[in-house]
Amino acid sequence: MKTLRGRHNFRWVWACLASLLILAGCRAGTKEAGSSAVITERPSLSETAFRSSLPAETQSATASSASASDSASTAPETPPASGTQAEASSASPATSSASPGGTTTKASSPPTTQTATSASTAASSPAGTSATQPETGSGRLSAHFIDVGQGDSVLVCLPNGQTMLIDAGEAKKGSSVVEYLQSQNITHIDYLVATHPHADHIGGLPAVIKAFSIGKVYMPKAEHTTKTYENLLTAIADKGLKITAAKAGVTVLDEPGLKVTFLAPASDKYKDLNNYSAVLQIQFKDTAFLLMGDAEKESEEEIVARYGDALAADVVKAGHHGSRTSSTQKLIAATQAQYVVFCCGKDNSYGHPHEETVSAWTKAGAALFRTDVHGTITAVSDGKTVTVTTEK
Repeated sequence: MKTLRGRHNFRWVWACLASLLILAGCRAGTKEAGSSAVITERPSLSETAFRSSLPAETQSATASSASASDSASTAPETPPASGTQAEASSASPATSSASPGGTTTKASSPPTTQTATSASTAASSPAGTSATQPETGSGRLSAHFIDVGQGDSVLVCLPNGQTMLIDAGEAKKGSSVVEYLQSQNITHIDYLVATHPHADHIGGLPAVIKAFSIGKVYMPKAEHTTKTYENLLTAIADKGLKITAAKAGVTVLDEPGLKVTFLAPASDKYKDLNNYSAVLQIQFKDTAFLLMGDAEKESEEEIVARYGDALAADVVKAGHHGSRTSSTQKLIAATQAQYVVFCCGKDNSYGHPHEETVSAWTKAGAALFRTDVHGTITAVSDGKTVTVTTEK
């Protein structure tokens, strides 16, 4: 019996040991199976999808910890602030009440600087209301002589709701012109005019062409070999646009009470590239605008000989930034301008506008405005009178 009990005890001990081993194995297997289950239950996700599947607080923490590695590829680019816009934003508008013509008035409450103009701001001032949508059906025409420093850029919002842009300053001013157009709610440019191939007129146009949909492009037949000119032609071609020749007699638009016509260039060949300038006359009911580009004496004489008294205008953008090479006595007498605008840069190296040019227009009775002094200048016509406002 003792022997049997010993064997029984021995067997019992072995049974207990075996049970312990089996139990330990089961626990180990359960842990492995548990680990495997965790891996299996987490599907393969991309970084972004995985973050979005987490609770909000976890997403935030995960995004913060990952920002160092993916910020360069996921953060949106912030466009550099335009120097022109920055300067304009800090400028304080000044009031003026010069009104030489009797029938033409200068607004006593000029608009504030245009920076992402709100609807309420646009409704409070003539320049602000020149956006495409507000102008549609309003029966007004507005010309914005944009301050681009030593260069030209003119936005024209026509009373039929269409828009025209003439030049865009130097290449470095392209972003400023784009920003100004956007502040006026411009989304489409029906007529784009490059007056002539000089950089201070066409340099910024590629940026404009890339930023907006464009209808027709007008340029004079004047060849140039600069990189700036090549960039413009490339931008036009890349957008699938065609160029229509700008020359005397070409009509851009002819509707009842509204006509836009090129008065120059009248000849095929000139020694000076400035004389190839596309000169525009815009007639709206009883008012008229004459935009001279950089046309000089030779071209002005052709224009006066061809059109004479038909050149009468309420507003003239003087040729070649007010240089003495333009604004001849014959042209001044023919236009009988009420207002003259000089597009020029502050303290420019050319001395524009030249003293004799300023004196000639002043003696003719015109009120003078300069972008280097007044900032962006806006002239608005209701078809009978013209109101001029200035940024500064």
